Amino acid sequence: MFQNLTKRQKNFFGYSILILFLAIGIFIAYLKVNSLKNHTAFTIGQIYDVTTSSKSPEVFVRYHYVVGQKQYDADHSLPATYKSEHFQPLNNLLLNKSFPVAYDGTSCDNSEMLVAEQQYKAFNVARPDSLKELFRLYDSIAKRQ
Repeated sequence: MFQNLTKRQKNFFGYSILILFLAIGIFIAYLKVNSLKNHTAFTIGQIYDVTTSSKSPEVFVRYHYVVGQKQYDADHSLPATYKSEHFQPLNNLLLNKSFPVAYDGTSCDNSEMLVAEQQYKAFNVARPDSLKELFRLYDSIAKRQ
């Protein structure tokens, strides 16, 4: 089937397939985020791991939360970047702490832990007063970038 195609036609076909897969991936990610925003429910989750990548200044949190009788594990990056010298204070601050988790009521494994101020704004909810001191410390580290 592909023997009669020129190199240019093969390249075009290959790139078209790649673009199609990328578009499908982006569309699925959009649907997942949109579903989370449209079917939001809240619970509390606990951070059990904080990591950073040597390749990027992002900080990733792994957390678990319970919906009904089932425990879910999830991870995501915090919506800011941090200098490497801020990682240890951030790790000490967040590890084993509990924060609100927004999850998709139609697909409970689709979630986001709300730590940074912009995350609360995205879900149009206020930061809990009970975590005021923790947020003050988090914000002071986040602003030292």
